[in-house]
Amino acid sequence: QVLLSNLAVERSRVAFHSATAMAGLDLLVAGAACAPAVFRARQLGTLGECTSLEGLRAPAWWCCLLGIAANYFMHAGIWNFPAEFSAACKKQPLKLLGSDPVDVFASLEVVAKIVQGGSLLSFLGASGRSAFLAAVTAAPLWCWGVFGSLVAAGQALNLATYN
Repeated sequence: QVLLSNLAVERSRVAFHSATAMAGLDLLVAGAACAPAVFRARQLGTLGECTSLEGLRAPAWWCCLLGIAANYFMHAGIWNFPAEFSAACKKQPLKLLGSDPVDVFASLEVVAKIVQGGSLLSFLGASGRSAFLAAVTAAPLWCWGVFGSLVAAGQALNLATYN
């Protein structure tokens, strides 16, 4: 009994250290992913505006943040409560989205991406969308290369996760 208890404690300790190492790696990757955006904002002379805390006072910012983060809250709920999610998928309204939990999850992902995009477009407003389009069309080739690399890496992670 004591041996099993010690084994369980050791497994928990190893899992904690593994999760901590992964969290550190996640932060490192997130920082590296932000580097090109910071570099480009500095080139454009807009880094000060991007890092200003003034935007935190705007309710529109918090609505946008909530709309973008909602998908991650959904992921956390499904990850932490898979049996409950599976049971909920057998009832309305989730039953309308698919015949099994994987189909429901895929449909919820589409809805979440629409909510994320809508939140961002709403936050930007007409002038922000125009400025975004102008920035995208004027972006140098290296920006597109970094963008393509990050999208490819993200999709590779998705494939590795779901296969």
